[in-house]
Amino acid sequence: MINRQAVLDAALTLPPEERADLVKEIWDSLARDPGALKLTPAQEAELERCWQAYLADPKAGEDWATTKGRALLAHGSSERPGANAGKSNSDKRSR
Repeated sequence: MINRQAVLDAALTLPPEERADLVKEIWDSLARDPGALKLTPAQEAELERCWQAYLADPKAGEDWATTKGRALLAHGSSERPGANAGKSNSDKRSR
């Protein structure tokens, strides 16, 4: 079996972009297995609250492009707000 600390130590020697790619690959591997990670009761409650708010008033949310743009502006990102707009228009977020 591979030593977890040895893997981490090796990963930390990679340049930042390669570390980010590695994280993405690991995350994607988890996403392929829906049962890999369980939500906490608090996370489940928050998802349910948001879902019920959406069902009560679907137009009250905002599309992903708007949400992402606000987040980028709030955190001083150099990425242009609205970039990739329309890729996930059906993804509504509660306010």
